[in-house]
Amino acid sequence: LTVRISASELGNTKAFKFFAVAISGLVVDPVTGDLDGTNSKADVAPGGGVGLFPYTVNIAKPTLVVRGLATTPAAPKGGKTFTMRMTAARSDTGAVLQNGRVTCVGRAGTARLRAQLARVQGGAVVCTWLIPANAKGKTFRGSVTVVFEGLSASRSISRRIS
Repeated sequence: LTVRISASELGNTKAFKFFAVAISGLVVDPVTGDLDGTNSKADVAPGGGVGLFPYTVNIAKPTLVVRGLATTPAAPKGGKTFTMRMTAARSDTGAVLQNGRVTCVGRAGTARLRAQLARVQGGAVVCTWLIPANAKGKTFRGSVTVVFEGLSASRSISRRIS
């Protein structure tokens, strides 16, 4: 017999105790619907009615997992905005982030670009930069980082500016 309990169902439980009961030969009276235990056998563990089994809940520290990264447009264009969208989720619950502290770093060649938008929006970490019109032919390097409850996730890209 295997019993599986999701950590999310335990809340902040660090330990618990349990016992197990197995019953065989239990039948249902077809007329009344009552249980008939006349010929049933039962076993209890731990045996002899002594105590409970202790169990310590060991849950790994959660992380943020990057589920996807997309850019709009596919490659940055001089004089236009360029957006990176990263989706991140908690490893323990699978919940996609709906908030957090966002840091956006962008460069066109050696020039640092200030992000016009840096926030979590619609379940995605969003960073938007205005690519200078004179940056055509240079390389855009950008990174997106989100910090939520002390956990962080980050992704970087490097693309030629057209």
